[in-house]
Amino acid sequence: MAPPERSASLPLDEEAVNDLYKGYIRYDLCLDIVSCWEAFFAWCAEQHPSICFHRFPVCPVPVGKPLTPDFCCAYGDKYGLVFDVKTGIPNDQDMRKRQIENNILPQLKKYSEISTFNCVKYAPGNGLTNFWVVKPKLVDVVIVGNYLQSEILADSLFGALDDPRNKDFVPARPPILLIENRPGDLTSKAYTFRKHHDPRNGNFADTGLNSELDLGRKLTTGDKTLTVLPKAFMDFKIQTPLVNDDPPPLYLASLLWTRYLPAFLDEVKGIRAEDGFFRGVKFVVTIQEMADFVNQKIPTGRVQPEWIEHAFLFCGPMGLARKTREHEFEIILKQLRVQHFRRKLGIDGKGWDVSKLLAALHVHGTAQARAKQRSKAPPPHRVDQSGQFSLEFESTS
Repeated sequence: MAPPERSASLPLDEEAVNDLYKGYIRYDLCLDIVSCWEAFFAWCAEQHPSICFHRFPVCPVPVGKPLTPDFCCAYGDKYGLVFDVKTGIPNDQDMRKRQIENNILPQLKKYSEISTFNCVKYAPGNGLTNFWVVKPKLVDVVIVGNYLQSEILADSLFGALDDPRNKDFVPARPPILLIENRPGDLTSKAYTFRKHHDPRNGNFADTGLNSELDLGRKLTTGDKTLTVLPKAFMDFKIQTPLVNDDPPPLYLASLLWTRYLPAFLDEVKGIRAEDGFFRGVKFVVTIQEMADFVNQKIPTGRVQPEWIEHAFLFCGPMGLARKTREHEFEIILKQLRVQHFRRKLGIDGKGWDVSKLLAALHVHGTAQARAKQRSKAPPPHRVDQSGQFSLEFESTS
């Protein structure tokens, strides 16, 4: 099950690798944003015990299935906030219009009807305690958008809400649009959130708390911002490295092979790493076993078995996972270091992390499998003048 050797006739499709990695980066950006807000509300909860937060909300609604917004918080039974993170929208105007009218507006309307919040109450020192069911009298929906697309998002969103044809999807209270920004260059990991300046933007309700806790005072339209530094949110990100959306298979595969599968071998199978590394250890695990194990590690987590299955299947072309029966996989756990695969993939690999390496191994392994499948295909057929099938051979003359 070792990763296959590379054929010189199969150059690595770097565009496909980058497309996979972009999906990883988008999910990681959403994870950063959610972790920033959990850090903020956990601090708020230390100051005022009525404040609660939930990173993996499943909210019941009067009609239909429960909703799973990106995260929620509540100021006791007085005021609730439902957050929806938009890390990117189509740049094409027609595609953007369809996405907002067909997906975003109906979603906003449903979120505005959430009345019951299953939040997590924080103990002093960021410790999690039990779930806390609250029913706020007033609920607002907050959209957190990417600063690179802040203007087109605002114009498209509020323009669609103003369109009489969309009146059935207009919430009772206008949604609140916040923009995330990383100050300085793109490598900065501090996040700043501000309220968009569009006059049609909604407003936070007055909670009656002080200006440090009340978002209506802290994030008025203008220069007022909320900045969250890495030292404040990184512990939350590390402790809970997922958000309330299906992770891209690459993202979860990266977490499994670098964190959770080694821990599973150690804690469940009793297999210890040699000098801190596993060198080609094979074992069998079901997707339910793995989901249960990961959920034990993630506070309030709700990792689904199908997420695990998608990650394992993603690693199949690399030779790192093989489905043995329904819901069961044979896994090979080995050290994943870029320098070990430079020659096989024909890459320099400088600056690559494990996630980009896994993306490259997946693309390369998939291409190899397809090439092998084509080589086994029978020669094409043609119909001769008599109407009979004959094999199509290359001329040797």
